[in-house]
Amino acid sequence: MSTFHFVLKKDTMDMLHSVYQSQDFENPSIKCKFFALFALGQVYSTPYGSSDAPYVPGSDYFAKALSLIQVIPERPNMVHIESLLLLAFFCQFLNRFHSAYLFIGNALRLALSMGLNYNVPQSQNLHPVAREHRIRIWWSIYTLDRFWGLKSGFPVQIHDKWIHVDLPSGLASETYPDQFADSAFAMSTIELAKITGNTTGDIYCQKQSVESFLHCEQKVLTQLKQFVQSLPEQMRLHSDKPNSKDAIHLHLQFNFCVILAIRPVLLHILKLTKKGHSHQSTDTISPVLVTLSEACIHSARHSFALCVDEWTRGSFAIYGYAFPAYLFSAALVLVVSSLLPLGNPGDLASTETALEILKNLSLTGNLASRDLYDHLTRVRQCLDDNSVSPALALDNSENNPVNALPMDEGLLPMPPRPNRCSGYPHVSSGLEDLNSQLFESNVPYLTTEMALHQPTMLNFLTRPHVDFGLLDPVEMFNDFDLAFSSSSS
Repeated sequence: MSTFHFVLKKDTMDMLHSVYQSQDFENPSIKCKFFALFALGQVYSTPYGSSDAPYVPGSDYFAKALSLIQVIPERPNMVHIESLLLLAFFCQFLNRFHSAYLFIGNALRLALSMGLNYNVPQSQNLHPVAREHRIRIWWSIYTLDRFWGLKSGFPVQIHDKWIHVDLPSGLASETYPDQFADSAFAMSTIELAKITGNTTGDIYCQKQSVESFLHCEQKVLTQLKQFVQSLPEQMRLHSDKPNSKDAIHLHLQFNFCVILAIRPVLLHILKLTKKGHSHQSTDTISPVLVTLSEACIHSARHSFALCVDEWTRGSFAIYGYAFPAYLFSAALVLVVSSLLPLGNPGDLASTETALEILKNLSLTGNLASRDLYDHLTRVRQCLDDNSVSPALALDNSENNPVNALPMDEGLLPMPPRPNRCSGYPHVSSGLEDLNSQLFESNVPYLTTEMALHQPTMLNFLTRPHVDFGLLDPVEMFNDFDLAFSSSSS
């Protein structure tokens, strides 16, 4: 949550203190803001397995805040926009992303009416804290609009060409640490959100375009490669020391973007394989498509490894949406990987692990996990009902894309894991065994960053787009629908 700026820390605490000092409890805008904050505070502070309530912790506070919010104020203020952001963010815990999208849309339009997408002229002599607060509120709206739009399959609600406001200032964080969090995480998240908007517009927008589908893929993946290369040191993953939760979340979001950008290609190859066009071999599939599919599979494996690591450490929001969504998107790709000759049948075991984790989360009251568990269960049931067998394993390391990866650089060794999921006492022994096999084996997990630096991928990213004559976007529409329906379920 530290990635997003919703309120000024010190001013908010001072306001709460002032309300109790003056006994002024009648201002609906202030009451709405604090009830929304109480809702987030309760859901984040409720430990695993400690809530017996049939609903998500904080729901009562959320309902109270919702009853106080004015939907269309004629003259909005920052407190009102802060409240809309807080309510939108809490909607993820309720698995209500249509509501979140509407809240963000309202916040966006009210922000536009207040000119938050422009810099305040220096001649107006606005206090630096108020100036930076406007900037960070705007970028929080922008980021949530991009990420939730991608997860739900909705278009972005404002284009970059209409935004003329500065990025968050690191100097403000240093000068006023009691008001603002470090801006490094927000800066990286904003850059990734911009690419997310391009993914929605270029890859999943069903419009007639003069550019080929692979040209759009090339543009988006080039942006993602440049993004990960430019990350500051504190936002990179390290194998020799603990990684911050913000860094892990950023890389999971990055992997999620890579997966969604490439997944239509993977589904296209699955369709060809199902029709028997590939003859259980990659020889008849374009090398470009094989390269893209391998990058998608590697991203899914890396996300899965990060998710299981977070699960065993118990270091994620129990009722949140992000962790189940990342795990679910990775599991879908790994199911497809188990069916393809360029994949690995062993990836199906990872899907079973994902099912076990989602099941345990759903039993705690995580509403998103409940839906995603049902969807993934149906996928597995479809495999069983149709007697679909995973692709034959390619034992020859020279032909196996997984074994053929360079082992001398770019690998992220996973840190030692506990022998049991100590944070989650109800996890079955089967999951513990799978975790043990996964992390005690010598199978390396190529990071998504290195997958985008493989020679075949670099060759694709640097090729002139006039050489691309494959996969017209119109041919991919059915695959798009499948890709997006599985991501937004």
